[in-house]
Amino acid sequence: MAHRYPHASIKEVLAFAVTKTLERVKPKAPKVLAAPALEVNTAKAQDKGNSRYIPQEVKRQVWQRDKGQCTYENGGRRCTSKHALEFDHIRAFAKGGGATEENLRLRCRAHNQLEAIKVLGHKKMANYIPRMRESLHV
Repeated sequence: MAHRYPHASIKEVLAFAVTKTLERVKPKAPKVLAAPALEVNTAKAQDKGNSRYIPQEVKRQVWQRDKGQCTYENGGRRCTSKHALEFDHIRAFAKGGGATEENLRLRCRAHNQLEAIKVLGHKKMANYIPRMRESLHV
């Protein structure tokens, strides 16, 4: 839930937990088969130049290389976080960075946002980070 709702309140966390529990307990209706995906969509998802899509194999390689831990370093000390890890582009996607093993690293949410602020600036990132928007009165 940390990835999907990073700023969730206790009330929202409990509502989510209750809903998921009820889904497991209630008998479910038979699943309707989904229509097969169109080839165009599959090709678009794999177009590394125009998409944020990261192939599973690349994710696996980055995860293994970074040992499932944030790679942020400060003063020779590495962040020890293994929670809410995100794939961070070394050369930002917004600046043409691709989804390759060499251009990706693991970062905890806080350090990924810190890097985005450094690269893209406070004003741009205030659109994506609610607490920044409040402090900048945007």
